Amino acid sequence: LKSQFRGKVKLIYIDPPYNTGNDSFGYNDNFNHSTCLTFMKNRLEVARDLLSNEGILFVQCDDKEQAYLRVILDDIFSRDNHLGTLIWEARSGQGNTVGFFAESHEYIFCFAKNRTRTQINRQERVTSGGNYSDEKGKYKREQLRQWGQGDRREDRPSMYFPIPAPDGKPTYPKRSDGSEGRWRFGKTKIEELLANNDIDFEKDETGSWQCYRKIREGKISTPAYTTFLMGIGTASTATLELKHLFGEKNFGTPKPESLLQQVLEIGTQLGD
Repeated sequence: LKSQFRGKVKLIYIDPPYNTGNDSFGYNDNFNHSTCLTFMKNRLEVARDLLSNEGILFVQCDDKEQAYLRVILDDIFSRDNHLGTLIWEARSGQGNTVGFFAESHEYIFCFAKNRTRTQINRQERVTSGGNYSDEKGKYKREQLRQWGQGDRREDRPSMYFPIPAPDGKPTYPKRSDGSEGRWRFGKTKIEELLANNDIDFEKDETGSWQCYRKIREGKISTPAYTTFLMGIGTASTATLELKHLFGEKNFGTPKPESLLQQVLEIGTQLGD
């Protein structure tokens, strides 16, 4: 494989067996953590050699192995090339009640061979409808002030500045506790929004102006993927798919087609 495909593979997804004790597995998997890690290390090094400079590796595991596996991946691929860790809802309902917690998820580590060369396939979202309208048409809206993480003035000092309200008074971004916040955009972008009538002003119960960005119907955005993979099939879905294809569940721990489709959509560009 290395002689033919070294440096050419764009995406690798692996779901390695870990101490399964299953005789049908063609390798010795009756090993302790030390030999298991050696087993994985060799194969991950081969995977790295096969990947192109733009390539991405996805490795699936459960909670029992994720800490050890992450250390190996950091060592082989470098922590800087860790793109994210996805959490897949593998089981619905309570599941096993023998332990203290019912394990309902698995992990998928995502590493680039070279982060500076890698691009994921961005998802597109088109805004539809809206509860507001003006001469341009329907729109939704969101707070112009940054909220959540990094919402203080000291987090981005350059994004704390006045915006002229309809009555001509300067409006500053204020957090819910009254302290100084920051806008979600810089001055140039805010001026563009104002010029295009894409900011709503509304007084709150205290008489202070609140600013909202208008999200026009038909606007295309490319939000980041969430790390939670939910509602795209579970282990039970995969079992049903196997039985439909072969009449039986002829190997353990199958993964649903929809999960693999999601991985491919994330990790490959259109036309790859």
